[in-house]
Amino acid sequence: MNFRSCVQMVFLGLWFVAVAASYVFLLNYKSIPGSSGSTPEVWPRESMLKPEPNRPTLIMVAHPRCPCTVASLDALADLLSHFPKRLGTHVLFVQPEGVRAGWEKDNLWHQAEAIPDVTVSADPLGREAKRFGAATSGHVLVYHQDGRLLLSGGITAARGHAGESLGLDRLFALFQGEETAPSSLPVFGCPLQGPCPACVKETK
Repeated sequence: MNFRSCVQMVFLGLWFVAVAASYVFLLNYKSIPGSSGSTPEVWPRESMLKPEPNRPTLIMVAHPRCPCTVASLDALADLLSHFPKRLGTHVLFVQPEGVRAGWEKDNLWHQAEAIPDVTVSADPLGREAKRFGAATSGHVLVYHQDGRLLLSGGITAARGHAGESLGLDRLFALFQGEETAPSSLPVFGCPLQGPCPACVKETK
């Protein structure tokens, strides 16, 4: 084997190592939850949102450019298709400082709007997200009509992973009458505040 062939073999080997390392990193990244924040155990009085008087209220807080949140919205649509009109539902899209008007109304906004009986709103500077203690895109909070927290966390099993998850299982059980102590679950998504490496078209 000549020198050129040896160099090619070395570079090929390094390329395979780099690909394998990237794959392992991606698998690990998808399974690492974001910050769960600190959720108030009763509906925050200072919130501009009002809880439903005769049924539970669900709030999902999202980053409008987080690719992981596609799966969270798919999971939400699946949940609501099984329990139509059983809860009031809001999706809040955080609007960071310094972005143009309407910046948050991107593909995820339209995906959320397409889900029946969901109210979609902008959350300027993430004020509501902070009031509810949400720090990661896709964070779901469910409050009883008396203001008690029933569930806080994510409804996907990994970043961008649609399908069965512990969060969905808990919500299905909850709406089938199996109310238990408040559940706190991991949230898989991009940060709501600060730099967001996975987010696309972040500030333009």
